[in-house]
Amino acid sequence: MRIVMVTPHYHPYIGGVEEVVSNQSRSLINNGHAVTVHTFNYGRLPHEEFLDGVLVRRHTPILPEPFSLPPESLVRGILTERADVFHLHNLHTSLPLLVPLMRRRARRIVLQPHYHGSGQTGTRNLFFHGYRLLLQSVIPRIHAVLVNTPFEGEMFARDFPCTKYMALLPEALGSDFGTVEWSPEQAPRRILYVGPLRKYKNVDKLLQAFADLRQCEHLKLILVGDGNEKGVLLKLAKSLGIHDQVEWKSNLPREALIKEYGSASVFVSLSSLESFGLGVRQAVVAGIPTVALRTGALSDLDDYVFWVGSTVPSQVAAVIRRALEEGAVSKRAPLCLDWDEYTKSLLKVYAREMSVRPLNVWMSHHNESRLR
Repeated sequence: MRIVMVTPHYHPYIGGVEEVVSNQSRSLINNGHAVTVHTFNYGRLPHEEFLDGVLVRRHTPILPEPFSLPPESLVRGILTERADVFHLHNLHTSLPLLVPLMRRRARRIVLQPHYHGSGQTGTRNLFFHGYRLLLQSVIPRIHAVLVNTPFEGEMFARDFPCTKYMALLPEALGSDFGTVEWSPEQAPRRILYVGPLRKYKNVDKLLQAFADLRQCEHLKLILVGDGNEKGVLLKLAKSLGIHDQVEWKSNLPREALIKEYGSASVFVSLSSLESFGLGVRQAVVAGIPTVALRTGALSDLDDYVFWVGSTVPSQVAAVIRRALEEGAVSKRAPLCLDWDEYTKSLLKVYAREMSVRPLNVWMSHHNESRLR
């Protein structure tokens, strides 16, 4: 089977969507399928290369984010691809609108929306309201919508009742997180964040909370990721007088990333928009004390997370301090599917062999489950 993944970012960019697409692609390759990824090129990365057997084709957008207007090369690539499946990622970008319009006779189009219901900034949210109206005419052409959590499915069904079919398939995490040997550094103790440096991730609030914490004990803040907020965050760290206690890392190999989790005293995520919360789930599966902003997508993790009710830095600092004092919860969260199991289910979605219910039946099933 030949699969074409279409996503706004791909490895070496770090983020939840990027990791999912990368792992999906590699796992499909390992199962004997051909995978091509079409994505945007926001830096000086090669326009075409093979990564772990995956053919990656990058296209420089005509307009930068948040618009990311596709260039002619991407349009031509989508039009000429001979694929059994087009797998589209991230509804909050232009690609899931354009591909169904360009490939009306595609054999199979699967959308994994990573949907959180609004734009990442005020400006993007304003545009997204209008964009959502355009999407109403395209969603019926999607053969299957793949959601990560019941929370995401409910939001998507609410905003796109024209959806024909929906499948629930939680993202795999990888068995290596379930075997992390948690051995936090004793001095300085390390507070870890992993994810893109974007406004909605509230990394600025984490920096401010860390500035409050450093008055109490010697700590180090590790920020793993990259993004358009990095320059602003670097200036903020300097103005707060903590730049010597903050380490900035990106493009880490998987082994190095696992090591960061294993040596962290606390993992923190203050993201306000999540459809799944990959970083948080990886941390709780690894048994690391985890501080997170409460969102619906993480509602199944009540027994494993130190919740923050707001992003007010003093409140965040207080919860981080408690997590440092109390340490890890008594048990690790159960591991989600490994990638082999996940890929088997994904292939069933592609072939429509999985139990993909009509939308109204899917919603009825989950509403009844919540009431029981």
